Order: sequence, then C-alpha cells, then structure tokens
Amino acid sequence: MERRSLLKTIGGIGVTASAAGAGVLATSGGASAQSSVDITATSPGNISNDRGDLTKVTIDPSFRIEWDDFDTAVGKVMVLIEARTLEGGEVQGEGWTPILRMTPWLTEDQQQNGGPHIDYSKPGTTGHFEITGTIGQQLAYSSRVRTESSEPTARPIEVVNETGRPDYSSESFPDYSSVDSSSYLGGGSIGSATQNYDTIGSELVNNFPGTDAGYYGAAINTDNFDVPEDGTSDTDTVEIRYTFAFYTPTFAEGELESSWYENVRDSDLQDVNGNSKLVMDGEDGYPSVTDEPGVSSQASNNYDALQSIADSHPAVITTTTSFGVTVENEEAGTTITSGSTNTTASGGGQ
Repeated sequence: MERRSLLKTIGGIGVTASAAGAGVLATSGGASAQSSVDITATSPGNISNDRGDLTKVTIDPSFRIEWDDFDTAVGKVMVLIEARTLEGGEVQGEGWTPILRMTPWLTEDQQQNGGPHIDYSKPGTTGHFEITGTIGQQLAYSSRVRTESSEPTARPIEVVNETGRPDYSSESFPDYSSVDSSSYLGGGSIGSATQNYDTIGSELVNNFPGTDAGYYGAAINTDNFDVPEDGTSDTDTVEIRYTFAFYTPTFAEGELESSWYENVRDSDLQDVNGNSKLVMDGEDGYPSVTDEPGVSSQASNNYDALQSIADSHPAVITTTTSFGVTVENEEAGTTITSGSTNTTASGGGQ
C-alpha cells in the first residue's frame, strides 16, 4: 500500500454568547463588548499500511468570528494558527509552533481578492469575518488574483510532514532589519511573505506570498507518528490553537467618503506610526498589550502578549482543539492460495 496523506478539516461556527477568551464585559454605552468563535475537530480516522508510515497531517479550517458593541471600529483581523503534538501526554518537539498567519483587512476589494471563499461585514464596532469555504481555498484564490498567476493551487495547511519544523534560526532577513528568528516566530516583527527565504524557503509549505499570508512551515516531522514494528499501532494527539485579534482601521484621508466605511468615524482611525492598534487597547478597564513583557507598542502582534490578555480583553480570542492520529503497521505474512507440486517419478530396469 502506498503511503497516504491525512486530510483533516476543522469546522467552526460563530455563537452569540461569549466563548472562552471573549473577555469581561464593558460598561460603556450600555452594551457589552464581546467577541466569539467556536472551532471543533473530530478524529480523522486511521492510517494503515505495510510500513506503518505517515506522510503528513493537514488541516483546512473554516470558521466564523463575530464581535459586538465595541467602542472602536474593527478594520482588520489577525488570524494565527499554531500546532503541537503529544505522545502519551508528553509534548513533542518544540511545543506550540506557528504554522500560519494572515491579517485580512475589511476593505471592499478584499472580497474580490478573496473570491467566493470569504464573507465579512463592513468595518465597524459590530461585525463578522467568515471563511465560508476553507482557508486553503481563500488564500490560493487571493494569491492568484494578486499575482495574476494560475498558481498556487488550493491546498490544506500542513501540520506534520516528513521535513518537519524549519530551522528558523538559520534564516537571515536582510531586507528587514527589525526581524530575527525570535521576532519571526513570536509575531513581533516578521517582514513579508514575499521575502526571499534562502535557507528555509522550500520548507515554508504553508506560505502564500501573493497575499502576504502563511509565513511558516509544519510544526514537527512524522518520526513520532511512524510505527516501525509489524502488527502494532500507535495514536498521537495533534493540538491546534487559534488566536484572533481585532485591529483599528488606518485608511487614507478621503476613503471614509465611501459608503463602505459608513460605520467608521474619524476617531476610529487610531494607529501607531501608521500601524493599526489593538481595538480598545487599555481602554474601559481592559488591559493593554503593552502591559506584557517586551511589548512597547499598542500595534504589536506579539503572540504571547495577545494570548496573555485574551481572557480579559474582548479584542483577543484564543481557542484550542485537538484530534488523535492513529498509525498501524500491518503484520507481514505469506499465504499459499492454490497450486500443485506436479510431481512425477520414473524408473527402469534390465
């Protein structure tokens, strides 16, 4: 039996009640600022072959996120997907590792560039963003539109593969003086998806340069999943963590005259040196991302900092889901199904 790939699709729906990480309730304006998302996963089934060999584990998420009654309009949404694997309850490899990041603006042309695979509201204090197809379809379509190319094709996000986690520490970023391997993995400063990655380029299997999304490779290789002994099987756990963060619009002067931005006020155009701020950062009793170690800007996308304030800030959501992957090495054997020895004997005498 040839080696098989494992395709796992994670589905999600928006809910009206606040979910884990939705934050405490605001009191301004007589309404509660809240956001919600719900993402689940089911076991994808077993891999069984004569070598006990796993080629890859992939996901292709769809989800809907909603926000309500914010005091500042949302202009873009950061989506971060991380993964890690566990064997016998023990974390394997480097632990949580980013495998994809995207930051779609809620601009009018984004719907055209994203094609039929996304749906979202106009920028505003209440709204939604939804991947109606799958994230692989949306990013591939957007890349094709932006680059006017037939590539890349729609593809799922690789969580585990035979190459494994790229050696990010070996990569240099000559075009971006503020980027190093630590900031790249931590989200503080990551440059552009169009960066020419000399060392890890082919390993960035989840990158979509045309639409400035992806940036990363798989979380770990397949070594811990492979089962070398005949007649045995093993189950490992894959955990997926999603982080969503809402940022302010920073449109150019005059853009607000368009009806697309009818729900945006001049006061919503908050930025730090031209970069969008986290919505309601440090306002109405909510914490600021700058309260976290090593973060000096309200426009920071630092992953650890955002996740640290998610439980008490409505503009940040984190949610985790998991599924098991079972690999079986089929037992070798031989069987005689039919046949004949067709013996003869002869002899002679005087």
